Amino acid sequence: MSTVILLLLQVGMTLLFTYSWKCRKARLVPYVGANQIRFKGYFSVPIFTGTLPEYGIKLLNKNQKCVYFCPMKVRIAFANDIPKIIEVAEATWKQTYAPIISQEQIDFMYERMYTPEAILQQMQDGHTFLMCLEENAILGFISYIIREDHTLYIPKLYVKPQTQGKGIGRVLLEEAEKIARKNHVQAMELNVNRKNPAMYFYKKMGFELHEKTDIAYGKFWLNDYVLRKPLVIG
Repeated sequence: MSTVILLLLQVGMTLLFTYSWKCRKARLVPYVGANQIRFKGYFSVPIFTGTLPEYGIKLLNKNQKCVYFCPMKVRIAFANDIPKIIEVAEATWKQTYAPIISQEQIDFMYERMYTPEAILQQMQDGHTFLMCLEENAILGFISYIIREDHTLYIPKLYVKPQTQGKGIGRVLLEEAEKIARKNHVQAMELNVNRKNPAMYFYKKMGFELHEKTDIAYGKFWLNDYVLRKPLVIG
């Protein structure tokens, strides 16, 4: 009897492992629903409406089995959220710029932008940070400031490497655009290094090349494109 029970347990564990593996390898299909946002095979759907809505990503395998729904919430970051922002920065910023600029410049810029004191100062200077969260875990963030020239400027947009390609960057940009429109802003603008492939993502999001610029930063230079997205305010 004990041998039969052991055999059944082994079979059960094998089936469970196989099913779990298929879940992780699930093929993405559309989530049918109103107001869905479509990108890269994923479908982000607003769960409820409000000042900053929540989103979710629904995944099915090819047999319409193994449904996975990942809730995502976008909200404003406060001073006690600074460690979450740094968590994303540590996972992305240096890795992004390692092939583009020197390690000396990376360290110099990071110390001036992503220490707790630096981020707090940015918040006090009027920069708003929005975070995309799954439960209480941060997936990515965006920061913006509305300038006197009626432009919403975006200094930062970063998403954790393991969650890239799931539309989180798009969700954050679209939230920033909603805020821009509510404030009757005429355009959105950002700088991107001329060797940074993120430029192609921004172009897909409607940004256009506005100008080429070289900015002195300490003893270093930032070789950027300025990308701009005009907004038609209805």
